[in-house]
Order: sequence, then C-alpha cells, then structure tokens
Amino acid sequence: MAAILGELATVFSINEDSIDLSPGVTLLGNGQMTVRIFAGGAERVELCLFTREHRLIASSDLKETIGGWWVGSCSAEDRIRYGFRVHGRYDPAGGKFFNPNKVLFDPYAKVLDGTLTYGDVTRVHSPFDYGAPSEIDSLGNVPLGVVDIRALASTYEICDGPKIPWRDTLVYEVHVKGATVSNHRVPPSIRGTYLGVASKPFVDHLLSLGVTTVELLPTLYFADSEALLHNGLTNYWGYSPLSFFAIEPRYATEYDFSRARDEFAEMVEGLHQAGIEVVCDIVYNHTGEGNVSGPTTSLRGLSAAEYYVLEEGGGYQVDLTGTGNTLNFASPVTTALVIDSMRSLVKEFKVDGFRFDLATTLGRSSGRQGGHSFSRASGLLSVLRSDPTLSRVKLIAEPWDLGYDGYQVGSFGEPFVEWNDTFRDGARRVFVQRDQYAAGGLKASISKVSSDRLEISRSVNFVTCHDGFTMMDLVSYSTKHNESNGEDNRDGNDNNFSNNFGFEGIHAAVQIREERDRARRGLFSHLILSPGIPMILGGDEFGRSQGGNNNAYNQDRKDFGIGWSAYDDKFMTYVRALISLRKESIANADSIVDNSIDGDSLINYEYRRDGRALATVIWNCGDASKSLNISKGSDLFQSEVTVVDSYRGSVEAVVVAPEATYEVDIAPFSIYAAFATDVEH
Repeated sequence: MAAILGELATVFSINEDSIDLSPGVTLLGNGQMTVRIFAGGAERVELCLFTREHRLIASSDLKETIGGWWVGSCSAEDRIRYGFRVHGRYDPAGGKFFNPNKVLFDPYAKVLDGTLTYGDVTRVHSPFDYGAPSEIDSLGNVPLGVVDIRALASTYEICDGPKIPWRDTLVYEVHVKGATVSNHRVPPSIRGTYLGVASKPFVDHLLSLGVTTVELLPTLYFADSEALLHNGLTNYWGYSPLSFFAIEPRYATEYDFSRARDEFAEMVEGLHQAGIEVVCDIVYNHTGEGNVSGPTTSLRGLSAAEYYVLEEGGGYQVDLTGTGNTLNFASPVTTALVIDSMRSLVKEFKVDGFRFDLATTLGRSSGRQGGHSFSRASGLLSVLRSDPTLSRVKLIAEPWDLGYDGYQVGSFGEPFVEWNDTFRDGARRVFVQRDQYAAGGLKASISKVSSDRLEISRSVNFVTCHDGFTMMDLVSYSTKHNESNGEDNRDGNDNNFSNNFGFEGIHAAVQIREERDRARRGLFSHLILSPGIPMILGGDEFGRSQGGNNNAYNQDRKDFGIGWSAYDDKFMTYVRALISLRKESIANADSIVDNSIDGDSLINYEYRRDGRALATVIWNCGDASKSLNISKGSDLFQSEVTVVDSYRGSVEAVVVAPEATYEVDIAPFSIYAAFATDVEH
C-alpha cells in the first residue's frame, strides 16, 4: 500500500501517442495501470483508491486531456477498489450534476464490489431541494470498481457458438432464475443460477424441444428501486442497468461480481457445447440511475449532459423510456460506451447476439428533447451496421419506445431482425378471442406488418413474451390480476386479447380446459408453422402461469418460474412434433405460394423448395368448419404425408394414393397442415 500512496500522490505524465489509453483501467505491463474517465464539463476529477472494506487509501487528481477525458496512472494492485469524486458546478437547469460527495464507479469497470443503498444517501440533490447539491457522502453505499487483473486480461476459453442461420433459428426467451429455480432435477446449489441454465436437465429439455437459441433476460448489473424495496419487492426482470460491463451477481452461486463473470462464462460454454446459441437481452436505452431523485452512481455524476437526453436548452433528463431517463446516442461518448460493452460481451464471453430493449431510442438523432427523431442511419444503429464484428452477430430489435414517433416496426433494416407485435395480436384475436373478422389481420401479420416494411425473413414472431400474460394465462384470464405488484392493479396492459372461456382462473371445469388447450395448440401451431423466426416464452410449453399477472417485473417468486412439475406429456409431444416438422420442411423452403382466396376465412400457404411442395398449412379463421380439396394442383399428396390438426391435437401419418382426391374438414379457429415425408433435405 505504501507504494500506491507514493505513486498516486503525483499523477504520472503520460504520452498519449505511445500508450493505449482505452477508457477505464488499462494494464501497462510494468506493474502500473492507467485510468481514463470521461467527465465533460468537470473542473476537477479525483481518483480514489480503497481497501476491500471501502476505506480510503489515497486520492489524487487526474489530468484533464482533450475532449473532456481525464487520465492518471498508479501501481496496479490486484483487487484494489477504486472510484471517482467529480468536482464542478451543480446546475440542474444547465444539465450539470457535479457533486464530489457522491463516489462514482467507472462505467467501464468489469468487476464491482459492494451494494447500492437507495434514498438520500445516494441522491445527488439535497433532501426536498432539487436545486441544491447533497452534502451526504455516499461512500459505503455505492459499488466501487475493482482492479481485477484476471478480468482485465480476458482469460476465458469459450468455444465459438454454433452460428445458426436465421431460417433455422428457434428462440427461447427465459429468465435466468426462473429457468431452473423450481426444477428438482437440477442440483439445489445451482437452481436459479447461470450454472443452472447450463445444467444437463435444462439443456436436455431445450434440445428435446429443438431450441437453437436461448434469449436471456438482462444479465448485466442492474438496480432495484427505492419504491420496490419499500414494498418488499425487487426488480426481477432486470431492465434497469447500472453497468454495461459488470455481470449481474444475483444469478451467481454467491453474490460476487468476479464469480458472476466466471459462472456466466461457464454457462455460455456449456450451452455452446450443446449447440445452443446465447442471445443477451440488453438495455441500452436508459440506466438505473432513473430521474434526478434516483441514485447517482456513475453517468449522471460524470457528465449528465453527455450521457443523457436533456430538455430543450439543457436541464433535466428527458424520459422516452418510462424509466426517468434516456441515453443520448447523439453523443459519440455514449455510443462508444455501448459499442465497447457489446464488443466485450462478444470477445470475452462469445455471446451470439443481442436483443435490444426499446430499440427506437438507439436511433434517436439528437441529445435535446426538441430534436430526437428516429433514423436507421443515426446514432448507434449506423455504427452497428458497419462494425465488422457486431454486424455479424444476431441483432434483434424491439422496434419501439415511448417517445414521439416511437413505433418503428419495419424501420431497422439489415442486419437487424425485429419483434413483430402484429403477429402477436393477430394470433390472439383469432385463436384466443375467436374473432371471425380477424382473418385479414392475421394474414397481414404472417406475411408482413401493416406498414409493409417488415420482410418475412426479418420478422421475429411471438404470441407471448416476458412482458404480458403467459400463454396459459392468456386463455385463463379475461383481465389482468397485478395486485401483488403494489400498484392497485393499475400497471400492465389492459388490452391483451385474452379469454377465460367462461371461468376466471386456472382451475376450471374439464370442458373449459379442453377449449383452452385447443386455443393453446392453435397459438403454438400458428407460431411454429408460420414463415418468420419463432420465439417461445420459456415455460409456455409446460403451461406456466403467473396467476393472471401480466406485468410480473417485480415478482421474484418460485411459482412464477417454469413449473417443471406441471408437465403435460400430450401437449409437450404435440409442441415437439410441430418444431420437428418445421425444421424438416418449412425451414428448408425457398418460396411460399399463397393459395388463399380473397374474402374467405381460410388462409392457405404452400411451402416449396426447388419447385416441389414441402408442406401445406391452412388456417381457418372463421367460426364454422370448412371442407377443402387440397390434392389438386399440388404434388404434396402423392404418397405418405404427416398431418397436423390443431383442433384435435393430432400429428399422424396418412397414406394418399396418387389418384385419390384428398379432402379435409378444418374446424373453426384451428390450423391444419400436411407435410411431405419423402422429400430429401
């Protein structure tokens, strides 16, 4: 420690032309390290070194360089803690929140230490006075960066992912904890953890389904909130990031940031070894610092005017995300932070792609409220499109945010694929609400969205996701039941296109349960047999329920995770058969022939390859049965075919003589499909 005290007393002179001055901590190879931090507009930046108990060892001013960057150097002692105190004007109206009483962590730190306290101790302003800086020191109540030599060296040896083409991709969206927390086949010590996701029982289940790609809800370090903790709740989903580099430790076998990195890497390795890709649901549209009364842990205290979208002329942060702030992608500093974060995840952990929460924000073109229009050529999007590494991984956009003109489905273009919410709504109206007038909307959602901008090959089709009802709840509840969220059932979407089929709740009479199963089979059939990229919500294949809660963001409950004990062998067999047939036929098609008749309730698609039929899929969107002769004009029914009937829940082989006329009776609000079994793939 004596060496550190001496060497930190005077910041070394640094030749910026000869030393790699990447943001954050850089090891120099001679027992020293550089620290580089952006604090545009600051008057003074202190680098502070701390013991493991967060007691100050020494502090010294960094040197200001060009463009708002500050740099310094000292001995690189493994596991030492560090943070910053930033001095300057406290002027909220001008977008400046400098306050040296708040210890800030390095936004590039890969390892942190400590926990966050909420309330006045971490607020940047005085209690009840936004215009005055807080005089409460936050040391001991915020995480600090850790100089972790091993993490800085990026030593993980992880095999490359399987690189599944989009046409063969089946996405499985799942929460790390919810995936295995109640799976009694997984060892108790790793249930609900990263290691649980890579455990043999869970991986075997994914492989038995035919899943190619796991999409994990946020796994970077995220915040809870003062209000949630006051109500005895936590941020379960994790859409409130505090760091873009540190792996979330609550899913490790021990709450430790270094262990979280190791076990996250082990999870990716295990999934890759099984031939499964890993896509991270990533939140780059805002941070967990929230509005001005949220905790100031890093970006706001370093340079709010650079990192966040501010009101016209400066001032407080603009909220286009429903979280209290919006990241500013008109700023090259913010853009570089996110690009570096993504590169780190790809380079160090070999993740196979990203799903971008509220992705419209990433294409906002201005850091001021009055000019934050969306453009696919602006902000982060243009950088991603041209990046030689990141443009080649899977990029999935949630194509909307809460700002002006925020709904941008179909606007992102290659290499992005996009969530298709019209597919979701069309499926629900037909198979759940049994709306006979929804056929046109369903067909439009299958082929392309109403704006005619989203191509089939870039449409991520889903009927449920983490945000909303599970599939079982969709057919069991006509209204949401979010009372346990502590918001008097005001939160969550009121327009779900759901249907309880005559009884509100899961435990209904046999006849009602049969109708619900028909609806679920219709939804799954529609999802798997439609053109596009299917995404399953983890647990829907089991009939997972959240008791009618359609906004379970704060519900850290075992019974809301995947219910492994609710295994329905008949339903699971049906789902697996659908996925297998898709892989063998639909995924191999090079063209789709539309045999539908305008104005009819039947939608009739024929999948072909090299001119030969692979499958015929027929949707009956009407309220009456339909008979159809599908043998004429098709070479599909010349031998044995596999027939799927979502109404009866059957998958069976049928032999058709070449000269026979093949007629089918298709039940209302159901799907009938036939697959050739003699086509070489």
